[in-house]
Amino acid sequence: MVRYNAAHCGTEEEVFPTAQNLQMLVVTYNGFRWGALLDSTPDDPPNFNPSLTSVWYRFTLCHPAVSVALMAPNGRAELEENLEDPGELARTIQ
Repeated sequence: MVRYNAAHCGTEEEVFPTAQNLQMLVVTYNGFRWGALLDSTPDDPPNFNPSLTSVWYRFTLCHPAVSVALMAPNGRAELEENLEDPGELARTIQ
């Protein structure tokens, strides 16, 4: 089990190649960096909207070495948000 998200990509070079060569399953956690990837930063452009949790889980699961991305929602509402289809949200906003 390894920590992997857009802010901690070192596992892409340090762990994933070996796991793939050995055909090992990889379980990741902390897909949105304990919520930090959901917050705006002072460096963000005006009107920037951070991505949804589901986008970060998809980022993690898109790597071919990743087999499972663990999540730990705090209740049903967070679970549903984590599973939300970002494409559906985009269609709703338009």
